[in-house]
Amino acid sequence: MKKVSVILKTTSPGKKIYLFPSAEALYLWTCAMERNEQLEVPGLEELLVEPGGFIEAELRGFDYAYEGGQKFRRLDFIRLAKASQPRNASGLLVTTHMGWVSGGLLPMKDYVDSDIEIQLLTNDDPGKLDLAHLFSDPPPPPGEPDDDNEDLGDPPPSSDDIEKLLDDEDDEEE
Repeated sequence: MKKVSVILKTTSPGKKIYLFPSAEALYLWTCAMERNEQLEVPGLEELLVEPGGFIEAELRGFDYAYEGGQKFRRLDFIRLAKASQPRNASGLLVTTHMGWVSGGLLPMKDYVDSDIEIQLLTNDDPGKLDLAHLFSDPPPPPGEPDDDNEDLGDPPPSSDDIEKLLDDEDDEEE
């Protein structure tokens, strides 16, 4: 699975990351934002990365929203651990979260903007947090490789594939 580290730049006061409870909620919210509309999403998780903190996120799956023609929107299902420095103690406070994001909200690749730096983690640099342990994953079966950075970047279906699927559905209804 793809895994990234999100680090706050020293010049940034903080960065909000939004996790949506479902792919449908994320899609509706994104469409509303494009129309400059407000949409309240029940179950929306707002995470604030503060100075001294970081996030490690792992791609768990994805879905495509087909919008007609050649337009597709990819929606990513992730799990993440957010580490922050507690106010009156030493060490790190780590919380775990799962939800849906779009690539524009949390890119799962090397990326830099004015607030954050995102680095793709590899087997050589697995990051600071063990997400498998934090989420109580069972160990992999014996003899099966434990590849944490399997590429799930399948291309979206072509319009021909979608038309064929729609035609097949029409045939079934008749």
